[in-house]
Amino acid sequence: MKLVYTELEQQLVFQENKVNVLVIEQKELFRRMIQELDKQISGEEGGFVLSDNNKTMKIDKEVCLILNPFALDINSRKALTGLYNELGKQGLNEENYLKTCKLKEQIAEYIYDLLNQADYALKFQDDFNLQSLFKALEVEFEAGEENFLEGLVYFMDVCSKFQKIKILAFVNLKTYLTNDDLQKFYKEAFYRKMHLLLLENSIEQELAEEVVCIVDDDLCVVK
Repeated sequence: MKLVYTELEQQLVFQENKVNVLVIEQKELFRRMIQELDKQISGEEGGFVLSDNNKTMKIDKEVCLILNPFALDINSRKALTGLYNELGKQGLNEENYLKTCKLKEQIAEYIYDLLNQADYALKFQDDFNLQSLFKALEVEFEAGEENFLEGLVYFMDVCSKFQKIKILAFVNLKTYLTNDDLQKFYKEAFYRKMHLLLLENSIEQELAEEVVCIVDDDLCVVK
């Protein structure tokens, strides 16, 4: 996969077992790029183009931008939709199918009894799916007491398995993690085939796993 931005000539190529680090030293450009990427992930227009084998891909489907790693939205709408679909499939597999059918019959029978006791002519959709039941019961991921790094890995798991996200983009992640923790996080991402993009406005040290691109104040690519 490749990611390009209209104001930069440099293209970011996502490789297996490598982390792309884009360092934008000019604060105005740094801010503008993050704003545009955030808008595109929300479905709006912007200057980023993501492609794979010369085929343009939808950024809002493939990329997740983490602006604040201390407030990870592990129960986003997309994550819960993926979770409910996965649980729904599980409820219809060979092991659970009969139990699911029996439960739906019992729920429908109970609702019919309640409606018959009412003073109004009422109806309901008795052929409901499990996903609607999960939503009504507010089934969601439970945030544990993990440390900062473990929380990032847990969030990455949810993005990978239930949202089918291909790229996690972080803003100034290197500010919050030691080099040792970064390498541990990179290893977890590589294991899950997840691509990482680190958007930084400065860099002190490069790691062996990183492919670093630095754009200086004059918008020149110096590395």
